[in-house]
Amino acid sequence: MKNRNVPFFDAGKIASEIHDQFLPNLMSIIYEIEFWEKTASLSPAGKDFLSNIKSLLDTAVGESRRLLLLLKPPKIIESSLPRALNHYLQRLEETRGLKYRWVTPAPDKQNYVSQDILLMTFLELLANLPVVDEEILFSFRPDDDALTLSFSWSGLSRAWLSKELKNVILKRLVKVKGKIRYRREGKRLWLAIFLPQR
Repeated sequence: MKNRNVPFFDAGKIASEIHDQFLPNLMSIIYEIEFWEKTASLSPAGKDFLSNIKSLLDTAVGESRRLLLLLKPPKIIESSLPRALNHYLQRLEETRGLKYRWVTPAPDKQNYVSQDILLMTFLELLANLPVVDEEILFSFRPDDDALTLSFSWSGLSRAWLSKELKNVILKRLVKVKGKIRYRREGKRLWLAIFLPQR
């Protein structure tokens, strides 16, 4: 007779396989595509073909990272949302050469309402960040009513966030009355995630 107490799957093992094997393989393919986009002489159709493949792979990377959070949430998320956000930025700095800078000081408060949804949205956007030769600025502004997480670089435009990605993100944020929108400060455009805290 089967032991009904035995789980159907080992969440930790699946998470390790995704983290150690599946995600690195996906990322290596993306890097290869980016290399060919920059160095190869391609026809317009060839460029579109590579771009479409890269878009699908970027989506798969985002889905995989969300699945990782569900299967095995890092302990750092439970202890501090700001440190968790910076942890993933550091990972991108190490793996993709991301240049980034926080323009706001580290907050005193470490945990927030619906922070798991904010983190998933953040990872989804990170997976789609372009490789640019400049610092990407990040801002984290909490208060009693709402939490605002935003980022910006000089080439950011309102066309950057695709309709498909925006719909996926809004579908998640609407459950907690969150929003995502562009805002302008001087000459700089920012993309901001708003999350109510009441």
